[in-house]
Amino acid sequence: MEKPSHVFDRAAEWEALTDFVADGPSSQMRLGLVYGRRRQGKSLLTGDLAAAVGGFRWEAIETESEDNLTEISRAWARHVGSPGASRFDSWDDALRTILSGEARPHLVVLDEIQRVIGKLPTFPSLVQRIIGPPGLGDRTAHTRLLLCGSAFGEMRTLIDGRAALRGRAMLDLVVRPFDYRVAAAFWGLNANPLAAFHLHSFVGGTPAYKVLAGSDAPTDGDIDGWVQRRLLSPHSSLFREGRIVVQEDAQLGDRQLYWGLLSAIANGARRWGDLGDVLGIGSGALQHAVNVAVDAGWVERISDPLRKNRAVYELTEPVVRFQRIVVERNESRLQRGQAKAVWTDVRPLVAAKIAAPHAEHLAREWTLSYADSASVGGVVSGVGPSEVAGVGQVDLVGVEATSAGGSRPIFVGEVKATTSRVGVDVLARLDAVAAKTDPSVMRLIVSINGFTSDLERSVAKRSDVQLVDVHRLYHGS
Repeated sequence: MEKPSHVFDRAAEWEALTDFVADGPSSQMRLGLVYGRRRQGKSLLTGDLAAAVGGFRWEAIETESEDNLTEISRAWARHVGSPGASRFDSWDDALRTILSGEARPHLVVLDEIQRVIGKLPTFPSLVQRIIGPPGLGDRTAHTRLLLCGSAFGEMRTLIDGRAALRGRAMLDLVVRPFDYRVAAAFWGLNANPLAAFHLHSFVGGTPAYKVLAGSDAPTDGDIDGWVQRRLLSPHSSLFREGRIVVQEDAQLGDRQLYWGLLSAIANGARRWGDLGDVLGIGSGALQHAVNVAVDAGWVERISDPLRKNRAVYELTEPVVRFQRIVVERNESRLQRGQAKAVWTDVRPLVAAKIAAPHAEHLAREWTLSYADSASVGGVVSGVGPSEVAGVGQVDLVGVEATSAGGSRPIFVGEVKATTSRVGVDVLARLDAVAAKTDPSVMRLIVSINGFTSDLERSVAKRSDVQLVDVHRLYHGS
């Protein structure tokens, strides 16, 4: 089944979905999960899929269980051509009718299903009872049920541990934001990787943000003007987006606690001890909060490649970081139309707390997804920052898995997003790091704004150093 032309990228996701709905030898109905944060295009994909195969798609609303039962009854009646049909008696009645295949629905898509489950915790058990014996048997054989949702953690729990649907799902599809290279193409910035880098550091890879920006993209490289128009204008739909996306997530029950956690990480408290100091809560409460944020997809835990019991924490959503660091601190001035002055004032802060950590993030992504083995000294199995005795923190340490089940370092790297070019002092520091780890490792120097001629001359004589500028980050290996 061909992917619709209006769906950008998402080829792997579309292939997984079409494979899921295809007929096969199984004599039971198929269950699949599709989830991810809002605004990633889940509804677009599943809606197009349902339209292509004549399936039934329904989206739950934020209301009581009985109201949603009424809504799905009406939607089903319209689907089967009986708009005057009576309301289902119960959710068990609804599921058995819709999934039975009596009206031959090849595909059933139930979207934002966490809104139903939150009011009806027995819903997964009702589905489980229909899927397996003593269910409906052959009457469900050709039905493909997709449960979709934007509550990342809640959707995952449907098939985890001792959950009713554990072992039942044939498809477990997470629709994530576009990666940084795909995002650049989506915004039309392939020819301007520097603008693409800055844009991605502010709004990430969420495709809906281009729509919310009115399809206005900084294709001429005027990222400053775009930020003032789209992120710092109180009249823009993106102005409060960083807070709204967090408030929409029902998994983050204590809003003040979780907003404080995300803000602390945005402001540079990336280690466990730093988070505890900033938030002023005990270890147990902090552990719970961090676990919830990680499970919900708002925070990533990046293990130290050389010390597995240590980690740093990073926000996964750049728009949340921008909201906290720029918008909230200056909201009163921005409300008075002072976007240009605010942007001028915050540039040093943006460079230190947005551009710098984002450059590290993209450098890690490049080593894992795009760099060839010659560039990084092997096959990368893990990469992250690390503390090296006698030298201090190193932005990048990459390791390769060994046949004995361990790992060995294959590269060390420094990442710079400063406006000045990177010089030979950085190479000298990496040589010192290599001496403390493994002298044979590759040295990676990543600089968003390029390198001095002295550094380039020094590197030309060596085979153990790789220079990665923003163009190579976006287009090279």
